[in-house]
Amino acid sequence: MSSANTIRGKLEELQARHSLIGDVRGMGLMQALELVKDRKTKEPAPEATTQVMERARQNGLLIGKGGLYGNTLRLAPMLNTTKPRRRRSHQAPRQIVHRGSGIENQQSVHGACHSFFGKPRFCHFKFNHSRVRRKLLWKSVGFAIVKFNDEAPKSWNIYHTEKKGLLLVRLWKRYLLVDMKEQEAYGNRSANGEQRGEDVEWSPADKPDQPLETPEWKTRDVGSVQLVRFRLGKDGHVLEMQIPLLINGKPAY
Repeated sequence: MSSANTIRGKLEELQARHSLIGDVRGMGLMQALELVKDRKTKEPAPEATTQVMERARQNGLLIGKGGLYGNTLRLAPMLNTTKPRRRRSHQAPRQIVHRGSGIENQQSVHGACHSFFGKPRFCHFKFNHSRVRRKLLWKSVGFAIVKFNDEAPKSWNIYHTEKKGLLLVRLWKRYLLVDMKEQEAYGNRSANGEQRGEDVEWSPADKPDQPLETPEWKTRDVGSVQLVRFRLGKDGHVLEMQIPLLINGKPAY
């Protein structure tokens, strides 16, 4: 996947999770987020835009601001950007927006900014918006195999959606979101999936902001399956997945 597609995809994921983002647009590596107070009325949120831009700067990420109403964030990474820099370009705004989104209606974003940045003098405005928690139906992956520390867990499953390269792994009552393309895994401590027969309903909004450390990530094709193996944390447990391949040798999910 190209750098532009990677960044655009992550920003669209962010939009799906936060109603503060009214639109994602751009071409190539030049992308923009339009922040609004209400998606229906499209009322601009210039103060929130300034806040996100300033918090990003405090976290070492320089992004621009523009638009007729000053409510559009502009991201333009270098043409020779690397994978870690691509990740940074969408993670910093995501963390900042997420901190504000967790606040209940009628509550100031001041508290969230202070707890995250420790600089209350920058957190002076208020804005209200709700976090989008639409659950998706994840379908069970047939003929898959999971090993945890080289042993079969007593209770597990792997689920997929229409988006290829994104898998949801259930280990006992916990869920792990695995991004095969980015080689990232996101752990979730809460058992917030709802079983629907062999399938499960789970919301992408429940994905943590930061991926787990996944050293020793290895992917290789073994016969008719794709073997993915990585460690959960520097000295953590080892997860192995065996995912069926199509007849042409390409991933089925």
